[in-house]
Amino acid sequence: ALKSYGSERAQGLDLLPTRYGAVAAALGAHGADVTRFEQLAPALNRAQKAGKPACVNVLIERRPAPRY
Repeated sequence: ALKSYGSERAQGLDLLPTRYGAVAAALGAHGADVTRFEQLAPALNRAQKAGKPACVNVLIERRPAPRY
């Protein structure tokens, strides 16, 4: 059984960096790929105003959940 916290929690999450925002845009949706925190709010605002389906892909660090 997998633990719900600690280093054992992050398993099966090793995805290659993929620009899902670019993929969405190529399919006709609004797409954005966010790599820095300061890009997030503007990307979400643009997605909301796009008037079509949107994908805002946010690159995050691979870290296990903290133990509380």
